[in-house]
Amino acid sequence: MVLRIAVLCALLLGGCAAATENTVANPQTPTGMETIELPGAQEESSTPASSLPPEEPQLADRLAPGDFVAIQVYDQPNLSLELRIPMSGVVSYPVIGKVQLVGKTIEEVETDVKSRLEQKILNSAQVTLLVKSYNKRCAYVLGNVAKPGSFEIAFGKSLSLLQAISMAGGFSKDADKDSVLLMRDNGTKRVAYRIAYSEIVKKGSLEKDIKLKDGDVLIVQERGKVYVLGKVNSPGGFTAPADEKMTLTKAITLARGFSSVASQSRTTVIRTLPDGTTRIFRINVGEIFNGKLRDPIVQPGDIVFVPESFF
Repeated sequence: MVLRIAVLCALLLGGCAAATENTVANPQTPTGMETIELPGAQEESSTPASSLPPEEPQLADRLAPGDFVAIQVYDQPNLSLELRIPMSGVVSYPVIGKVQLVGKTIEEVETDVKSRLEQKILNSAQVTLLVKSYNKRCAYVLGNVAKPGSFEIAFGKSLSLLQAISMAGGFSKDADKDSVLLMRDNGTKRVAYRIAYSEIVKKGSLEKDIKLKDGDVLIVQERGKVYVLGKVNSPGGFTAPADEKMTLTKAITLARGFSSVASQSRTTVIRTLPDGTTRIFRINVGEIFNGKLRDPIVQPGDIVFVPESFF
């Protein structure tokens, strides 16, 4: 990010006079701005995270490695056993052979063992599976929350994204609520899903409140900053107050305003689009203060550059 800012500002300082003569109309240009073609001002795009993960069956009441179980057959002590479920999830059972436990409910295992025993040696089998101790199931909430940590998913219960964030004490003041990452193991690979918290809460889309799985990691990222550089009194990166939009003049105000040698009329906004290309927008901020232009919204990651006045 620092290198990109340095390169873009150097291009603006060194060649802006020529570049501003070559402006283009573009439907993505914010109201009151014009797009400036700036050759070479481009960076590689990042791979976007997927949206919400697909719906999956609830796994909170299914057996997992490390659970200690007892399988009992009424009036058949030789067919009863106690064991801790191995990582493979498969155990060797008398007479019937291998039995899959991991990922199965208690009822599914009981039905499987009963059916196979009756096929082999018993006319009628009464099979009971007891879980004597559960291996702890946890999801993790990290990043910009009040109390990051691990949170247990009780056997037979569920833990949703909203519940987990609440248990973590809620968001910190700098949290980006609309860019929560869910890291989840899907088979042989780990996948990152990007979740917009406001879609769940503000829009009432509670069906998008995801049920977390053992090993899930929620990462609450920090809100992206708008960088205000050049001839302002306090250059730096700034975030808007929570749940507020950052306008161009608000960003400049957070940078303590223009310096005495600033060129308000040649202020530029540098923005990287989702496809990785970079666009430069120019706006006369004085026209905003005079009420002639609407104050445009700037986005996290934007760079506001205020050049020096020639006069």
